[in-house]
Amino acid sequence: MEDIGVIADGLVMRPDPQAAHWDDGAAALLSGLIAWVLLHYPEDEQNLLTVRKIQREDDLFAETIEAMRNESRCGGLCQTGASAAYAKEGGYFVSNAEKNTRWLDSRAMQQALAQSSFDMDTLKWGNASLFLVLPSKYLKQHGRFLRLFVRTAIDTMQQERGGKIRGNDCLFLLDEFFALGYIDEIAQSAGLMAGYGLKLWPILQDIEQLRKLYGK
Repeated sequence: MEDIGVIADGLVMRPDPQAAHWDDGAAALLSGLIAWVLLHYPEDEQNLLTVRKIQREDDLFAETIEAMRNESRCGGLCQTGASAAYAKEGGYFVSNAEKNTRWLDSRAMQQALAQSSFDMDTLKWGNASLFLVLPSKYLKQHGRFLRLFVRTAIDTMQQERGGKIRGNDCLFLLDEFFALGYIDEIAQSAGLMAGYGLKLWPILQDIEQLRKLYGK
C-alpha cells in the first residue's frame, strides 16, 4: 500500500504546493488503478502501461472504476480511488490523473518501463550508479519520468533491512531540479536524509526556482 502511494506521488507533478487538494485527488485515483492492476492482471501486465491503457479506453475505465468500489484488498486503495473519481470534483481528478500519465504514450517511455532491468535496492545495499538521461527538449513533456524515479529512489534509501537503516551512502545529483516539481518528502525530511546515507545535490538555474517550489 505504501509503495503504491510512492509511485502515484511520483507520477503526479506538483508545481504549486497550494494546489495539493487537486493533486492529491489525482494521486488517490492513480493509486487505486495501480492497486487494481496488481490485483487483477497477470504479472507481465503489472506495470504503468496497463494503468495508462485503462485510462485511455473510456468503457474499460468506467467498468474498472465501478468494480474498484468493491475491492477492499491492498488497504482499500481501489475503493479510495473510485471515491475520488465519483467525488464532486471527480472530473478534475480524472483529467488531472490523465494529464500526469500522458507521457506514457511515448513509445520510448513504453520500452523503458515495460519491464525492469535492475533492482532499485542496489542503490543502498549494493554498488551501482544509475543515470537518467533525458534530452532537454523533452524535459517539459517527460519531467514526470525523472520525478518518478527520484521519488521512488528516495523511498528506497529510507527502507530498513534486518533492522538496519544505514546502507551504502548514495549521492543524488539532480540537474534541472525545478523540473521535478514539489516533492513533499524532500520538504519534510531533507535534514534527515543524511541519517540513512542519502546526500542531495539539487542544481537550479537560480534561487527563485527553489523559492517558487519550497518557499523561503
